[in-house]
Amino acid sequence: FLYCAGSYSLVMILGGTGVITLERLIYDTINVDLNFPAASIQAILQIVVAGVALASSELFQTRASRANRAAKLSPIERTLPLTPHRALGLAGVLTGVFLLIFLPLAQVVASSLRRAGEYTLANYTDLFRENVTPAISMPAISAVGVSIKASLWGTLFAIVIGAIVASITSYPWRSRPLRAFARLFDTCYTLPLGISSVVIGLGFLITLAAPPWNLGESLVLLPLAQALGAIPLVVRIMRPLLQSVDPRQRWVAASLGAGPVRVWKDVDLPYLAQGLAVGAGYAFAVCFGEFGAASFLVLPDRPTLPVMIYRLSRTGGITETGMALALAVILSLVNALVMAFVESARERRRSLQQ
Repeated sequence: FLYCAGSYSLVMILGGTGVITLERLIYDTINVDLNFPAASIQAILQIVVAGVALASSELFQTRASRANRAAKLSPIERTLPLTPHRALGLAGVLTGVFLLIFLPLAQVVASSLRRAGEYTLANYTDLFRENVTPAISMPAISAVGVSIKASLWGTLFAIVIGAIVASITSYPWRSRPLRAFARLFDTCYTLPLGISSVVIGLGFLITLAAPPWNLGESLVLLPLAQALGAIPLVVRIMRPLLQSVDPRQRWVAASLGAGPVRVWKDVDLPYLAQGLAVGAGYAFAVCFGEFGAASFLVLPDRPTLPVMIYRLSRTGGITETGMALALAVILSLVNALVMAFVESARERRRSLQQ
């Protein structure tokens, strides 16, 4: 529900001017009406909706967990024979996946190699030229470098902050106040999953980009906003690793004279390192494709790749649309390579565990 309700980039591309969601309304209120108070009220409404949805999800999850423990349910592993009915269902699922995922991507690749009904590489070569279209003045390919640089910084922020959050929320605190604080901290870090990136971008714009911080032209502002969306994924990868640590390892290290920092470094950090590559891959993919916060925070002469795609595609021109398709292919290719790296890292980690 939260991912669908907070969808922004798809609405901007597919909805046109006839579909106005809350996220689209916030964007128009800022960029068209320049009405920051009204946009702030709309953002608060979005936060309330996200908070109610997250609280409801947490409530149902807690109840389901208690019911499972009370019933003492255990997973059942069995192999089902491939009957004609199951084969038909499997074929239907694979057909749906092909139609919804692979066919549109294949169409984007094919369309990026055509212009005015003819096959050509002009859509790609124009990416390296200046002043090809009135929509942009710089070479469109420069957006790739901006996105990679911002995503690398965002990945670094997400890994560092995610490791801290995972350490706090997974530690078996003995003090009741500390356990309550860890639960509250656990709830707070999940908020970016429900809060739209548009709201995050607006919050950064009216606070950190304004006095007294004045970070509007800082190279740190955008990566920080992008990292907020990646931190929950990093925590969900690292926290199970820390929860698998035997508490007796920490007790032994402490009994030998190691302080809290040394215990974390010698006991917890090696477990965190096992998920570092996977967490970094997911964080980079999230930051690289982020559009909502970037649409508020990028400088006009330094757009990210998703923002550049949107600028070119909304003009409707043949040249601009072709260049947007070429950039979309580049974005998909980079993310595909990152996901291949993530899967390779997961396989290596699984083999080491076995």
